Parts: sequence; C-alpha cells; structure tokens
Amino acid sequence: MPMIRRRLPFSGMKLVRGNIALAVALMGSVMACQAAPPQRPQHPLVGQNRDNPPEVVEPAETEEAPPEQKYDSLPVDAGLKHWDGKIRASLRDGKYPDPQPPAQADFEKFYTGYFLSRWSVQEDIRNLHHYRQELASHFRSAVPGQPRDDLTRLTLDMLKKLVVGNFHPAVKINAMLAIGELNSVEASGRVAAVPLPEALDVLIAAAGSSKFFDGVRVAAMVGVLRHAAAVIPSSDAQKKVSDAMLRLAAADVPAGRTLSARGWMVAQAAETLGTLHAVGENNEVFTAVLKLAADAKLPLAVRCTAADALGHLDYASANGIDSVETAATLCRLAIDACKDCLAATKDTASLAFRRRMLCRLDAVLTALDGIASLAKEPPQQAFVSGLHKAITDALDKLDYKDPHRAAGEKPDDMKDTVTTLQKTLEQLLQKKP
Repeated sequence: MPMIRRRLPFSGMKLVRGNIALAVALMGSVMACQAAPPQRPQHPLVGQNRDNPPEVVEPAETEEAPPEQKYDSLPVDAGLKHWDGKIRASLRDGKYPDPQPPAQADFEKFYTGYFLSRWSVQEDIRNLHHYRQELASHFRSAVPGQPRDDLTRLTLDMLKKLVVGNFHPAVKINAMLAIGELNSVEASGRVAAVPLPEALDVLIAAAGSSKFFDGVRVAAMVGVLRHAAAVIPSSDAQKKVSDAMLRLAAADVPAGRTLSARGWMVAQAAETLGTLHAVGENNEVFTAVLKLAADAKLPLAVRCTAADALGHLDYASANGIDSVETAATLCRLAIDACKDCLAATKDTASLAFRRRMLCRLDAVLTALDGIASLAKEPPQQAFVSGLHKAITDALDKLDYKDPHRAAGEKPDDMKDTVTTLQKTLEQLLQKKP
C-alpha cells in the first residue's frame, strides 16, 4: 500500500531533538547565581537536516547541588596564554619543532596547565561556551600528525576528569558536551566530521549512570545521538548504543522534579534507536519504542518522538509485527493529541498551539508511513490507509500557507478541525479489523 509522505513546512522534525536545549536549560538553572546569563551553545548537528525548532520538554527543577557548595578548581598558569601561537603552529605543521621533547612537553603543559584547566574555575563559567569554541578551533586548525593525536588524548583525559571531579555543575555539563563533539576527522568542505570512537564508551557509560546528575546525562545523550547519526561503522559499537538506549527506554520515568529531564532522555533514547534503523533481535527495538508511544503516563512530546522513531525503523526483515494493533496504538496517540489540543485551546488559539498539533500529527503520520508495508491483507491496508487519510486531511486544514489567514485565526478554526479528526479516529478505531 504505497503512501506519499506529506511534508509540512517544518515537517520531519523530531519533537524532542538531539540538541542541547535541555542541557543548556539545566545548566542555566545552576548558573542562576552568576552575574551573567548562560550562553546557548549551538547544537553539533546543526546543518545536518536538523534546521527546525523542536518541541522541547523543559525541566521543572534540577538535581544539582546548591550554589553554596564549595567546588574545586584546577591551578591555571595564565602566563601560558601567550604560547597559543606556537601551539597552533605545531598543530598546523603536524609535527613538533626541534628539539622535539621540550616542544612536546610545552605542548602538554599549555593544555593541562592553562587551556583546559581554566574550564574548572567557577568564576569563569560564563566563558565555558567560548572555551568550547576555542577548543574546536584548535582541532580545526590541526592536520594529521603527532600534535593532533596528543591534543585528542590530552583533551579526552582532561574532560573526563572535569566530569567526575568536584567541579561546578556547569563545568561538568560543558565537559560532557565537549566529549560528544570530539572528532577523529574534522569536517572539511563537503566531507562530514567523524566522531571520535573512543568518546562513545564514555558517553554511553555516563548516559546510563545514576551517579551523574541529569544535566550531565542529558549532555551525554546529545553525544550518543551524534555518533548514531554519523552512521557508526562498527557493528559492536552499534550494538553497544542500541543496548544502552534500550535500557534507557525501558527505565521508569519518575514523577516530580526529574520528570522533564528523564522524559527527555527516554525520548532521546527512542530517537537514537530510530536513527540506527534496526528493529532489533526479535523486534526488541520496535517493541520498546512502540511501548513508549503507547504510554499515556509519558508527556505527549515524548510519545510523539517515539512515534517518529517508529517511522525511521527498517521493517524489511521484520517478522511477527501486528500492523493493525500497531496502527491502533498510533491512532490512540493521535486521539490523545487531539484531546490535549482541545483542552489547551478552550479559551484561545495561537500559532504555537497549531504548530504543536501539526508536529504531533506529523510524527504519527511518519510512523504510519513506516509500518504501511506491514499491512499485507486488504482489511489491514484499508485500516492503515484510513488513519493516514484522516490525519492528512486534518493537517491540510491546519497547515495554513497564507500568513494573513494564520494571523487572523480564530479559536473555532482549529477546534472544529481537531474535533472532527478526533471523532473520525474514534470511529475508525471502533471498526478496526
């Protein structure tokens, strides 16, 4: 049963993306006592089909230590700052100048005694984003050779120390984000960067460890998704990522202060599994992601991210998946999205509400496109096709192309469309084969 993928102006977006929005929000909460507001770093995957704003699950509270806690700082030799020029020269040359041993020793002294150690100073945390940009600049200026290899080793070792030590939470978050941004090959022209394989184990371990507070785990998840999106070449690495994400997807999401961050991580796990495309042994990935889409206790943004991930799985080798029950689960998700939209727009309508509904329905449509090939019999095909048409028709009515019409939108415009869609979906669900 062929279906044409409907494309919204901002379609294809994942509702909770592999971006650093939540990590920055978590970091911002622990930096509230600082004089300057937190910087908002750019996501490492910007420009790789990730150019649309996500529906972000914002954190209510965080688990970081109180501001009055005493944090460590590494010694920083500011006098080494003027060595930057000769250090960059070694990176550009791909070798150390003669005599090599003193030059190599100076290289290590610069990074461990000044360039990376200054990240730990609590009074300078407002500069952490700038420090990360400078580090990326050093790597971009490097050509293959011993200096670059040493820089990779020194950086990974130092960043790991910053993550596990008694340093300010913002330091830990930025260090973990930087680990996820490390490359074995830098981007050049049309050639994409290759994430550093040695960093993946660090990211996976941190993402799944309760020893770290949620801000660090969120930052680690950003890096894991980046590795998955870059097409991990090793089958062992793919299995490591898949197994880790399955554990996170299966973990209970507690209510209260950690709901937003943990829910974000569960959604990120689902997105990463979708990025890997495999349905898993005995359909274990498919089953875990579908369970998330069906879980009414989870935020709708998380459930819709799971639905979007279902649409990116490769079902060519899948066996034993019930297309009707899967479509019925997606139908219930769409109905819940309708109910939530109607409850939110009782008194007013806004562009934000309409876009949110568009995003959620588009995620369900992505999932229906993905499982369409599983419907083999005419009754199954008719059921899936009916759901697809109902949602597509609603999207056509909600997706205003005329900005003047969008500006003059009335509450009843969206309510009528969503109410009609909800009734249609409920009728289809009652008639499922």
